[in-house]
Amino acid sequence: MGKESKSQLYQHGSKRGFSLIRYAGLYDLKAIIDDTKAHLRKLRYDIDDKQHDEKISSSGKEMKIVFRCFKEITEYVKFYMEVTIIVVGQIDVIVDKRKVKKGNFDYRLMTRVEKNYSGSNRTPTFKKSKLGELQRHLYEKFIIKQELSDREDELLDQGQELLNMVRKHLL
Repeated sequence: MGKESKSQLYQHGSKRGFSLIRYAGLYDLKAIIDDTKAHLRKLRYDIDDKQHDEKISSSGKEMKIVFRCFKEITEYVKFYMEVTIIVVGQIDVIVDKRKVKKGNFDYRLMTRVEKNYSGSNRTPTFKKSKLGELQRHLYEKFIIKQELSDREDELLDQGQELLNMVRKHLL
């Protein structure tokens, strides 16, 4: 069996991994966060600020920010994104009369397509039984195969746009 046997298809990253931008130098953290949220809102994602931790040490500020985002595409398909920003040794610097940050910066992105999902107020399209699994496999393999492929490409492109947008704010 192929993709139809999996309920989640990862586009950026995996169950334990992620796409990564690692950078040491100057960056505009406020613009990165604001543009990330604005871009996700423009794409109509529901954004959940899952975590925002800050710690000040002698080497500078350390931060960890996590956004979890999702978007229901159809009754059968849902997009999920997780953005994690980790900053270590951050200090404020003024460059060309502009206040920016300097330090070690990680931008982690994990995206996936969820199929046959169940939410707080909905049940999955196909039941979690042997017959339901067979129906789901046939449905995905023969009826909506092209649509699922298009959705995977769409999510891959959205994640790539986000990564390219972040690269623009690295000085």
